[in-house]
Amino acid sequence: IDFIKVDIEGAEKMFWDGSARVRSENQHLKILIEFNAKRYPKASDFVDEIISEGYEIKRIMPNPNQDCYLNKQELLRLSTDKHVMLLLEKNSHKN
Repeated sequence: IDFIKVDIEGAEKMFWDGSARVRSENQHLKILIEFNAKRYPKASDFVDEIISEGYEIKRIMPNPNQDCYLNKQELLRLSTDKHVMLLLEKNSHKN
């Protein structure tokens, strides 16, 4: 598996928990996931899990020139008025 799109209205954490084997068996997997920190009682812990597996977090914007990588603090500071689309990829922009 190379790519998974996840837009499941607040159940993204359940997807994450249930997809551990798929992620471990597919090291080049990219995941497009909808995110809004207010959906998760422990959003910080969820982001820690993503990062601890080596995923980098890229915010996807309507204009691709505005796409940008976010660290944990930047992601958690985003407004919760709207959902954001994130692309999770391993070692995507490192040398």
